[in-house]
Amino acid sequence: MRPLILLLPYFLAAFLASGPLKAGPDAMDVTEARHLISRTGFGAAPDEIAALTGLSYAEGVDQILSGLGAPPVTPLPAWTSHWGYPAQQIYTLEQTAAELFFAMRYLELAELQQWWLAEMIATPNPMQERLTLFWHSHFATSFEGVENPLLMARQHGLLRMHASGDFAALARGILTDPAMLIYLSNTENSREAPNEDLAREFFELFTLGEGRGYTEADIAEAARALTGYGVAELSAPVFRFVDEAHDPETKTILGRSGTFRGEDLADLALEHPTFGPYIVERLWREFISDTPDPLAVEELVEVWRAAEWQLQPLLRAMLLHEAFWAEDNRGRLIKGPIELMVGAIRSLGVELGDMAALAWVLREMGQEVFLPPNVAGWPQGGDWITETSVAARAQALSYLTDPNARRYIAREAETAMAALEREMARFDVPPLPEVDAGDLRIGQVFGLEAIEGTGPASHVELVLSLYDVSFQGETFRSLNLYVGREAADEPWVMGFHTADCRPGCFANWPSEDDPDWVGFVPVLGPPSAALRDHELVAAIVGHFEQILENTSEQRVWRHGGWEVGENERPMRERTARAMIRELQEAVFTRIAPVDTEIVFAASAQGGLGLAPFYRPGLDRERGEEMFDLMAEGQRRAAAPSHLYRDAEAWVEALPEGALLDRDRLLEALMALPPQGLLETPALFGPDLNEVLRDAVLAPEFQLN
Repeated sequence: MRPLILLLPYFLAAFLASGPLKAGPDAMDVTEARHLISRTGFGAAPDEIAALTGLSYAEGVDQILSGLGAPPVTPLPAWTSHWGYPAQQIYTLEQTAAELFFAMRYLELAELQQWWLAEMIATPNPMQERLTLFWHSHFATSFEGVENPLLMARQHGLLRMHASGDFAALARGILTDPAMLIYLSNTENSREAPNEDLAREFFELFTLGEGRGYTEADIAEAARALTGYGVAELSAPVFRFVDEAHDPETKTILGRSGTFRGEDLADLALEHPTFGPYIVERLWREFISDTPDPLAVEELVEVWRAAEWQLQPLLRAMLLHEAFWAEDNRGRLIKGPIELMVGAIRSLGVELGDMAALAWVLREMGQEVFLPPNVAGWPQGGDWITETSVAARAQALSYLTDPNARRYIAREAETAMAALEREMARFDVPPLPEVDAGDLRIGQVFGLEAIEGTGPASHVELVLSLYDVSFQGETFRSLNLYVGREAADEPWVMGFHTADCRPGCFANWPSEDDPDWVGFVPVLGPPSAALRDHELVAAIVGHFEQILENTSEQRVWRHGGWEVGENERPMRERTARAMIRELQEAVFTRIAPVDTEIVFAASAQGGLGLAPFYRPGLDRERGEEMFDLMAEGQRRAAAPSHLYRDAEAWVEALPEGALLDRDRLLEALMALPPQGLLETPALFGPDLNEVLRDAVLAPEFQLN
């Protein structure tokens, strides 16, 4: 049990949240229930309205907040749980293969976009998605700058995890998030050449707000604290702190001095007296109005501070604030494209058969998830309304209200790989090679570096990445291999990068610069590791010629295709042959050769993702056709939890009321009924389906 003194901040937060900020009747009516549901999620279905009508403001808010933190109900794409591929290696491929690889990544992005839109539609906890989308715009990161959908998916998981929780943990997490580090160029931030991009945006856009409490000197010092914060390049692209690139000297940031590192920046910002209003104002614009009340913001900041920057107490206080319920603040917010379209689908209770079509519509309106326009995120309010977007909005809403159009695009949801497997037979492509347990299997080989010296030293360096390697029951998602020597009379050194390896494998001596590299000097003796590792080394060395042949189409072997330093040149073929011969002689005097076959291009689906394009008999044209099939196979349907066959069923699901059905429909659908509609019953016609359709197409439907 916690000592009572430790619970004081939470008691204080609860007291403040239940004090003068709180407003509300004993029982919400239909319009108030609709307001709460629509402002905290996407639209409001009649069943959702009925569930909250009659509850007090506090009961309704607590019911909304109770769903926060729940896991998604829509399964994530399978590849999001796979190992991350380091994109740096891909640039060594010949052009066609590289193009296909990145095309595959865009397919994954499209699948991820469709997944999130489907989750927004199907979720029983829409505020969870609303908050995750808010933080996605706040900590804006675009796939265009990252080019790795897996990193975008993992950043999404970070935002989802902390969407209503500990803001300090969220701020710290974003500073070690690989997608953010790549997007804001912190991978290029070193003590020799500091890069201020992430430091600047962390203060200006993520925590304090532009011009609030920090100086240009603070940004420069914060950039020094973030030096060495990067992403692993030779293994799965995860956060990696590069000690030799970090500036360990004393820094002065926001009036405090110390040998700060990146993880200290969040505490420095949150402990600064100016922290709080900027975030609260942004949340105010999201949930209440586009003109924050300075006094109310100050009160809410105190609630948040008392809760030690936990977001849920702040959200509760904000939703119970009298300003949230004020009639003057209803119908004041312009819906963004996602809020408009997902809200319309959920409000109308219709099934949408093609998330790809919805993603396309949203792109036309200017809002694609995982593709915000810049680090400042998406616009708000009136900035959404342009001549182009008005037409796109009207067309999209017309489409939603046409049941024939919805039926036309309905299809069974299936994965891209299912479509590929279903149609594979007509390509007459041989199946993946069979692999015996004792064979050395390598899915793909990348040549990263192949140079030799032109001066007296005649040094040689070769770096290869082997993906999807298996041997004698052991599987490695990647093995990075180094072979080199300083001069012709020096011994060969062979090293393995073991970030994806079990502890202790290949263990002999670690590199001082990079502890993930271990290796041995073949002429001096075998590595002090398990016998199975000896045999794997022998298998790789024995098949070294074939392994190198698999890099023949990469830039590394083209004349002038690799950047080399002074007194260096790309490795010549005769040098490579001599290297292989001498390496084999050195290794096989210490480790016995292994009688094993080698099989290439046997990557399982969900591995690197190139295997379909490297099978015998598959040319580029067929590869592109398969790519199109995979895109077609991604299409998925989505439906909200409440479906309504027509407008009559829609009205029947509403709470009982004294108003006419037509008026009850409008009251539950819109923050502001269209001008003159209630006073002129014949304006939209007597048919409820026509009233529903025309109300959705009215400009007032786009307000919240």
